[in-house]
Amino acid sequence: MTKSESLMPLLREHWFALDGDEQCVPEPVVKQLVKAAGMAVPTGAVIGLDEAPSQAAAALKGPFVLKGWGPGIVHKSELGAVRVKLALEDLDYAARAMAAEMAGHGIAGARFYVEEMAPAGTEVLFGVVARPPFGNLVLLGVGGTLAELFGKPAVRLCPLTREAAADMAESFPGAALLRGYRGAPPADREALIAAMLAVAGEGGLIDRLGDSFAEFECNPLFVGAEGTVAADARLILRDVAAPVGDREPLDLDALFRPRSVAVVGASATRASAWGNRTLARYRAMGWKDNLFAVHPTATEIDGTPTYPSLGAIPGGVDYAEISVNAEVAADVLRAASGNARMATVNSAGFAEEGEEGRRLEAGLVEGAKQGSIRFLGPNCMGIYAPRGRQGFSGATSPDAGRIAAILQSGGLSTDLIQAGANRGLKFSAVVSAGNAADIRLSDLLAHVARDNDTEIIGVYVEGGADERMIRIIRELRGKKPVVLLVPGLSEIGSKIAASHTGSMTSDRRGWEALVAESGATLTGSFEEFLACLTYLDRYHGRAIPVDGNVLAMGLGGGASVLCADACDAAGLLLPTLLPELQEQLADKKGGILLNPLDLRLGPAGPPEAARKVIDTVLPMQCFSDVLIHINLLGYMTSTVPGRLPGLEHFARLVAALEQEPLPAARIAIVTRNAADLAGSLRDEFLELARQFSIPMFDRYSEATSAISAAKRFYRMREAA
Repeated sequence: MTKSESLMPLLREHWFALDGDEQCVPEPVVKQLVKAAGMAVPTGAVIGLDEAPSQAAAALKGPFVLKGWGPGIVHKSELGAVRVKLALEDLDYAARAMAAEMAGHGIAGARFYVEEMAPAGTEVLFGVVARPPFGNLVLLGVGGTLAELFGKPAVRLCPLTREAAADMAESFPGAALLRGYRGAPPADREALIAAMLAVAGEGGLIDRLGDSFAEFECNPLFVGAEGTVAADARLILRDVAAPVGDREPLDLDALFRPRSVAVVGASATRASAWGNRTLARYRAMGWKDNLFAVHPTATEIDGTPTYPSLGAIPGGVDYAEISVNAEVAADVLRAASGNARMATVNSAGFAEEGEEGRRLEAGLVEGAKQGSIRFLGPNCMGIYAPRGRQGFSGATSPDAGRIAAILQSGGLSTDLIQAGANRGLKFSAVVSAGNAADIRLSDLLAHVARDNDTEIIGVYVEGGADERMIRIIRELRGKKPVVLLVPGLSEIGSKIAASHTGSMTSDRRGWEALVAESGATLTGSFEEFLACLTYLDRYHGRAIPVDGNVLAMGLGGGASVLCADACDAAGLLLPTLLPELQEQLADKKGGILLNPLDLRLGPAGPPEAARKVIDTVLPMQCFSDVLIHINLLGYMTSTVPGRLPGLEHFARLVAALEQEPLPAARIAIVTRNAADLAGSLRDEFLELARQFSIPMFDRYSEATSAISAAKRFYRMREAA
C-alpha cells in the first residue's frame, strides 16, 4: 500500500478536475485532512443542498465567513467566492449575492461552506508545492493581501525538519511581526512550527499523499498568542503513473579507473584526426599495454593493435572513447556486443541540434542497450581522472588532487582545469557529461560522493538535475562540500500573481532551498565557482574556528567601503574591533581601525604589517576568515626610492602570512586590479602566486563567495 492509498477514497469522492491531470480537493475536505494531521481550523459546517446558510450556522458563533466551493473554484477571492465578518441574519442574502457573482465568472451550481471567523493574529502564507527535481518545496511568507508585496518567502525542502521549520519562522519576511509589533503580544512560534511539521514534516500530510501531491496552500494561516488557525486551505493532486522505483546504482569504476581502453575514430591515414590525437594522449598518460584502436580495415594504427569493432577485441575492454559521426555512433555501441563496459561518445549533433538530433540520441540509447554498454555523453569531452590515467584535450596532468567536478559543458571543463592549474588546483576527476543521455549527472555524483579520494565536489548543471541528485547533495551535508553553478535562474518573465504558492517558487528558489538544507554553495559565475573550489581546497583539513566573523584590511578608504559592501552582499559579518584592540593598533598603524581596517598595506609600508595586525587581533577576538585587499597595480609599478621593488615587497607580505605558526584563520587576498597588469607583469605575478598557498582573487565577489562557502560547510559539519 502506498502512503497515499488510505486517503484516496475520501479524496476521489470529492475532488474535481482542473486542466491537465490535476484535481482540486474542495476546502471542506482539505480542512478535515489538516485537522486530522494536527493543524487547527475554524469550526464550520457544509451547507446542504436544500439548507439555508443561516440554518447551517445556527450552532456556530458569529461573526461568520461564507465560502463557495465546487468545480471551477480554486482561487476564491478572484471569483467573489468568499465573504467575511457576516452576521447570522446576513448569511442567506450573502449566499445569493455570491452565487450571482460566481455565475458572472461562469461558475454555476456551487455549494457553500460557513465558518466561524478565525481569531486575530499575524497572517502568514504557508504552502508546499511539487517542484521537480527538488521534490516538494515548503514556503513560508507574509500572508493575506500583503503576499504580493512580500513575494519572496523562506523556502526549504520537504520533508521539513524541526530545525528547518524553526529557521523559516525566524527568517521569513514577516518574522518580525511574530515577535510582537507596536504593543501586540508575541505570536506562538512553537505552534507555527508544529503546524508546519504536521503538514510538511516527515510522516505529515504531504508525505502521506506521496506522488499524488501537487500543491498545498494555507493563506492566510493566522498565528496568534494562543496558537495557529488555518483560515483557508487548498490542495491540488495529480494523477500519477505507477512508481518505477529508484534508479539502480551504476558501478562506474570502469569509467574512472579502466584497466583497458579502446579508441574508436582513429584514422589509418590522417595522423591529425581526433581519434589519433586521442591515442597519443593515452600513450602520454602512460598507457602502453591494454590500449586498442577500432577501425573497419586496419590492423594497427600508430603502433596500436586495431580491431574492426569493440566486440572483436580479445578479452574485451573496460572503456571505449568514441569519436565518430553522429549518424554511425549508435552502430558502434550496438557492435560492442557486451564486450565493453563503459564508453564516452564525444560526438556532437544529437539532442542539442533539434528534432533530428533527438532522434539520433534516442537511437544512441537504444544501440547501447542492444550492445550492453553504458555511455557518457554525447556531445562531451569525456573524463579526466589522473589516478585512472584518464584524460581529455587540455587535461593530461598525472598529478591527482581532492577536487571532483561534474560539468555539462566541455568548454568549461577545460577552462576549469586550465584556470585551476594557475591556482595550483589538482583534481581527483573532472567529468564533461554533455547531454547525459545514459549516464546521468546523479550517477556521476553518486560515484564521487563515495570516492575516498574526493573531498570537495563541484557541479555545473544546465538541465540534467534529477531528484536523486538533489537527494545525494542533501546527504552530503557536513560530509563533503558541494559547490554549484547553475545558469539560467533569472525569475524575469513571471506572469502569475505572487500571492499563489505555485508562482512563488522557481528553480532559483529550489536551489536556494537546497543550499539552506545541505550547506552547499550556489555560485553566480564561473569565477566564483572556481574561487570557492580554490578556497575549500587550500584550507581543507586546517583547524579553523567554526563560529567566527571576517576581519578585512587594506589600503584606501574607498576600497575598504567596497570591500564592506561585498561582504554585506554575501551575508558576511564585519564586527568592529574591541576597544582595547583599537588602542593597541592605533599607536602603531594609524588609519581607520573599525572593520575593514584602513592600513598602510602598500609598497611604502612594512611588508610584515598585515601579519602583525593578525597576530595582535586573533588572540583577543575571534575571526575565522581574514580578507586582505591590495592595490596590485600599485605594487607592481612601485619605484619608491629606498624601498623594495614592488613584486618583492608583495612576496614578503604573503610570505609573512604563511610563516609558522600559521594564523588560526583562513586568509584570502583580493588583488583588485590584476587584470590591468601588462602581459609580462601579469605573468610575473602569476608565477609568484603559484609559489604561495594563500588564495588570491581578482574581485571582492570571488573572495566573499569563497569565504561564505567555507563558513557554510563547516557550520553544517559541526551541526551534523
